[in-house]
Amino acid sequence: MKTIERILAATPGAVKICAALIMALTLPPSRASGAGRRIEVIGEAVEKTRVAILGFTRSGAPDNSPLTKKLSETLRFDLDHSGFLMAVSERCDAEILVKADYTVSGGRITAECHVYDMASGKALFGRRLAGKESLARRVVHRMADVIVKEITGFDGIASTRIVFVANNGGRYKNIYLVDYDGKNLVQLTKDKTFSLAPDWSPGGKKIYYTSYLYGYPRVCAVELSTGKRWVVTAYPGLNAFAAISPRGKEMALTLSKDGCVEIYSASLEGKRARRLTKSRGGVASSPCWSPNGAQIAFVSNRGGGAQIYTMNTDGSNVRRLLSGFSYVTSLDWSPRGDKIAFSTRYRGRLQIFVLDLKSRRAKQVTFDTASHENPSFAPNGIHIVYVATSGYDSDLYIVDSREPKPYRLTSLKGDETYPSWSPVGF
Repeated sequence: MKTIERILAATPGAVKICAALIMALTLPPSRASGAGRRIEVIGEAVEKTRVAILGFTRSGAPDNSPLTKKLSETLRFDLDHSGFLMAVSERCDAEILVKADYTVSGGRITAECHVYDMASGKALFGRRLAGKESLARRVVHRMADVIVKEITGFDGIASTRIVFVANNGGRYKNIYLVDYDGKNLVQLTKDKTFSLAPDWSPGGKKIYYTSYLYGYPRVCAVELSTGKRWVVTAYPGLNAFAAISPRGKEMALTLSKDGCVEIYSASLEGKRARRLTKSRGGVASSPCWSPNGAQIAFVSNRGGGAQIYTMNTDGSNVRRLLSGFSYVTSLDWSPRGDKIAFSTRYRGRLQIFVLDLKSRRAKQVTFDTASHENPSFAPNGIHIVYVATSGYDSDLYIVDSREPKPYRLTSLKGDETYPSWSPVGF
C-alpha cells in the first residue's frame, strides 16, 4: 500500500546501515441480498440503475435553505458515485425514484426517504435515520448507503473515510482524516516532524502510522475517539509501513533492526517481532494482508527489479505474482480478495493497475501524464483512492476501477500522500 521512497527522503540519516540495499529498491528503474432491484456484475461490466432524486423537503414542504441544499447535494453525490447507480435529472429517464424529507428539533435532525420503482409505481422501501444536526451530512451518507444496499445488494461507501498524509503547504507532514467525498477535514497530528504511512485498525477506531517525533522512525498509534497516542514499535533503525491484520491480532511491518530492510510480524503492542522475509541482499517492504488473513503481499527486489510477492503469514510459500512489469512501488489487496491494486512504471510514468488474481491479468486504471502511487481499495473492493503527482504537487483522486473516470478528492496546499480507505463506515 505504501512506498519506502518518502520514508527515506524524510529520514535524517537514521537508516544508513541499509542505504545500499534501500536504494536498490527505490531507484527508478460476497455479495449480500437485499430488497428491490438487483444489478448483475459480469466480469468488469456493470449496468447502472438510473435514479431520479427529488430534492429534500423540510417538514413536508419545499425549502431553499442552505441546509436543505446541502443535504440534497450530498444525497445526489453519494448515489451518483456509488458505482452502481446513476443520478438522472428527469423522472421519465429513471428506473428508481427517491423522495426525501427531514425535520430539525432540539439540535437533532431526522431524515426520511421513500424509494419507488418507476415501472410499477410501487413503493420499494422507506427508511428513517436521525443524528445530531451538526452531523447532518453524515445522516444523509448513512441514508445513501441504505439505498445502495437495498437496491443493489452491495454495501455503500458514503459513510467511509480516508486517512492520509499532508504538509498543507508547510514543512512538516501530518496525518489527516476526511470523508470519502472530500468534506469534513480533520487534522489528527500536529507535530513539527514527519508522520507517514497511516493504516486503519479493522474496526476503524485506531490509526497506525510512522512518526519521526522521537528521532528514528517509530510506528505509533492514535485512538480516534480520544486523540490518545502512543509508540507501538521502537526497534533500532527503520520502523515503518505497519499493516494491521484483518482480525486485529497482529501487524506486519518493515524493520531494519537486523541490518537489512525486511518484513516482520509483531503483536499490536509491538512485541514478539518475527522476521518473515529473507531477501538475500535485497529489500522487502510495503506489506498488506489478504482479507482472510492467510497471506501477506509485499514488494521486493530479490529478483532484480521491485516486484509483487505473496507469502503465508509465517513467511513460507513465497511466490512472485506477475511478470512484465519492471518496477512496482506500492500495492493494496482488495477487501473482496480477488484483486490487488499496484503502482508500476509503465511507458515512462507510474500508473495504477489492478491484477485479477484468478486470471492473472492486469488492467490499467490510470492513464494521464501524472505519476500515480499508493492505491487503497474502498470496502466495496471497487473504488480506489490514490496519489497523483504532477510537477511538485501531489493530490488524492478516487476512481471506479471498472470504468476509470477519476475525480479529485483533495485540494490542499502542498502534497497529500499515503491514502488509506477505512474498512468500515462511521
